[in-house]
Amino acid sequence: MTVTSTANRIANYCMAIMTCACFSLWVINFYIWNPKQTQNTHNIRNIAPKSTTTARKYPLPATGGGDYRVPASKVAAQKEKSDNAKATTKAKNTKTKASDGGTPITDGDRFVWDRHYNKLKYDQYYRDAYKILGLDDATSEALSDLLAEKFMAVEKDREERNGKDDLAYELFVDKAKSTALEYDEKISSLLGPEKFTLLSEYETSLPQRQQISKFRAELEFSSEPLSVEQEMALLPAIDKYLSQHPSEEEGVKTWARIDPLSAMLVVDVTGENEVVFKDVLTPGQIKTLNDAYNRMSTLITKRSTLRDLGL
Repeated sequence: MTVTSTANRIANYCMAIMTCACFSLWVINFYIWNPKQTQNTHNIRNIAPKSTTTARKYPLPATGGGDYRVPASKVAAQKEKSDNAKATTKAKNTKTKASDGGTPITDGDRFVWDRHYNKLKYDQYYRDAYKILGLDDATSEALSDLLAEKFMAVEKDREERNGKDDLAYELFVDKAKSTALEYDEKISSLLGPEKFTLLSEYETSLPQRQQISKFRAELEFSSEPLSVEQEMALLPAIDKYLSQHPSEEEGVKTWARIDPLSAMLVVDVTGENEVVFKDVLTPGQIKTLNDAYNRMSTLITKRSTLRDLGL
């Protein structure tokens, strides 16, 4: 009886010791040898409430229970809608803002810029006219503005006609004449009848003057530049040339006072035309001008060919 009682007591002690040892090993392994697992457990507990809050952005179904996930198509649709809204806003801002940091561009600003551009383009043709008329600075500036606006209005008429048939061209010419007449009345009021008549005469001869300027530029660095006497003699010579070419003469008469750039001449001084210019120009000058004319003709031909090919 005594032996049995002692054996049971020893067995109980051994079981207690083994239990304590196992518990100690578990504590050492969990908290000392592998602390990362413990940290992850705490992180999961801390994150869980946040994930629940985020999920409320998409309400759970009223019935059915289970795991509820937002469909990928709905997420993509919302993202696309947001991206489109941003792109639209950016496009509107780009369209209504200038490149200088956000100043809105108005129709008035655009008109002022277009007028300034046309003034620079056409003032070179009217520079001598300002001197002939003897205008003060303010009147010259006002005249330059009106001329620029006149050519802008004619150009607008031309853009409306582009791509239409020959009948539309005739209508365009009539409309352009009417537009030019409206501005001529304003110019006449600014200058007075006498100076307006001088300006009209100057405009009528402007294509011939520009052709003489081209001759001067081509011969300027040659061995035989144009003299003042030759320049004066070329004006009636070009008038004679036009009388022998009715279609060109008609174009000059039609456009000289509507839009000078549309009335510019390209005169060939050789061949049958040489008889008109031989008393004004020397053989060397005629050859130089002929070479320039041929170069221009080649460039125009190539340009037309490239345009026909769609290049």
